[in-house]
Amino acid sequence: MATPGIYIPNLVNNITEEQLACIFKKNNILTPEKFNFNFKNFPNGKKRLSVFIHVKEWHTNETAQKMRQTLINNEDVKIMINNHWFFICKRKHELHELNEDQKDIYHRYNT
Repeated sequence: MATPGIYIPNLVNNITEEQLACIFKKNNILTPEKFNFNFKNFPNGKKRLSVFIHVKEWHTNETAQKMRQTLINNEDVKIMINNHWFFICKRKHELHELNEDQKDIYHRYNT
């Protein structure tokens, strides 16, 4: 598995694994190994989708390597889906970087 992995904290609820993989393929960024889809409940009763992406391989082109380095630097990356829709990617932290409370959440969503 290549690092860093990606965490998308907020996505439209109806996106599929295939659609998400296609976005990264179309932009020539990475080859995903595995997706972990999770619904988050908000106090207003709404649910939103979040996703952890385990990366099989980062592509070697300039755009992919710039995104990878930005995530390594703990900065967010915006991925445009079309002219009106986008999502934010964050660095997925590895288990050894987390405190005990965060490790419980990590195990819940990454097994």
